[in-house]
Amino acid sequence: MQTVSVGSEAPRASTAATDAATTKNTLVAFRVVKAESIKSAVKTFIMLAVYLFVSGMVMQALEPDFTHIDAVYFGMATMSTVGYGDLSPSTDGARVFAVFMIMFGIVFVFASVAGLISEFTAPLTRRGRDLLERAFPRVGVDLDGSGEFDFYQPRHPFLYYSKNLLPSLVLTIFLQLVSAGIFYAIDPSHAYGLWLYHCYVTATTVGYGDVPNVTQGGRLWSSFHILLSVAMLGELISTFDELRAERAKIFARIKMLTTRLNAEMLDGLLEHAVNLRPRIKRDGQGLTELEFVIAMLLELDVVQLDQVAPFVKQFRLLDVDGNSRLGRDDLEATKDKSLADLQAASRERMNDPAFKENMSVGARVGLTIGRQQSSGALQAASV
Repeated sequence: MQTVSVGSEAPRASTAATDAATTKNTLVAFRVVKAESIKSAVKTFIMLAVYLFVSGMVMQALEPDFTHIDAVYFGMATMSTVGYGDLSPSTDGARVFAVFMIMFGIVFVFASVAGLISEFTAPLTRRGRDLLERAFPRVGVDLDGSGEFDFYQPRHPFLYYSKNLLPSLVLTIFLQLVSAGIFYAIDPSHAYGLWLYHCYVTATTVGYGDVPNVTQGGRLWSSFHILLSVAMLGELISTFDELRAERAKIFARIKMLTTRLNAEMLDGLLEHAVNLRPRIKRDGQGLTELEFVIAMLLELDVVQLDQVAPFVKQFRLLDVDGNSRLGRDDLEATKDKSLADLQAASRERMNDPAFKENMSVGARVGLTIGRQQSSGALQAASV
């Protein structure tokens, strides 16, 4: 294992600036909504309105006993998969139409609405996680003694999941408590506790239907409650899945950073480097600094080979003078050339034996050689 220094996040001089930036970003997230987000919200709202209007009109025609509120309530219960069963199709025509309502509502409408609700609740939950992070800072690890933390020790699973899920959980519970109070105010024939039970059964989409919701006011509020609570619980569940995947990546990264490099690991990294640039002549001296970084990213699945390789090709396409560096001279040289011209010139350079020799790893170390030269110059000056 490598020698590391361990410390708390709190003493960092940059903590105050980081916290200020986090607070500023959170406030901006509340106040400023990008044009694309507005367009997406408008499209989603229109889709929801059209779905409820069309399905409501058709269901009222097929089920004359349905009121306008009943039709909206039925549409919400259908597309959210809650399905209380207190309102259901009674004719063959209504059942056939309900099948199309289910398919279109679940796949297109509710998925979009749930995503939109999650987008608006995200700043709240993110702010909550930031506050908990400051209250319970992580322990940082400095690999090379530079004074900067390279990674943070992972928390105990209970603390990790609690800290990241608590804001979403609190927001969901708060919504159920408030919704139960609204239901009780509309229909006090059921106790508050029974309405609270009804809210949680709804949020989980179980929808037993054992708590009668017979008033028009209750069904109207239920339409809003279904939309909000099911979407928020879905966000909570998806967050848990994301956290689990993220935790696995954290442990994999820490293992790669803290395990002493051995011959087997080095061979694996070299294989990544060869796959990335198979045509260069290797000098047998191992990996360059940037090759090591990219190979580690590939090993950790942070990036994939098919995502990185095109950028290598793009570099060679733009490196007109073939000196293995991309500078302003190359930009000027490519200004008036077509893509076909650049591709032809690149193929010609790649097939030139002298160019292949110039592409050897030893000639492409770049920054590492520069550091060695600088170090030698400093030593000479000190003598």
